[in-house]
Amino acid sequence: MKGKASFHMYFYIRKNREDDKGVANIYLRLTVGGEQITVSISRRVKSTSWDDKRGYVKPQAKEAAEINQYIELLRSKA
Repeated sequence: MKGKASFHMYFYIRKNREDDKGVANIYLRLTVGGEQITVSISRRVKSTSWDDKRGYVKPQAKEAAEINQYIELLRSKA
């Protein structure tokens, strides 16, 4: 009997690739059965506004509501 394939979604930014204003792309890493794929979600955020542990924009940031809602939409489609 085959085991269930694992599935994981991880949102993150690459701080080492931020621009001069401290803004970085948000990426989604999908892992299914040990295979990984990484894609940009076409959203950018100041690296100081990103919460690494939660994988969301911190609520104080002005763009937080829109970006966090989009991240939730992506998570719900998984």
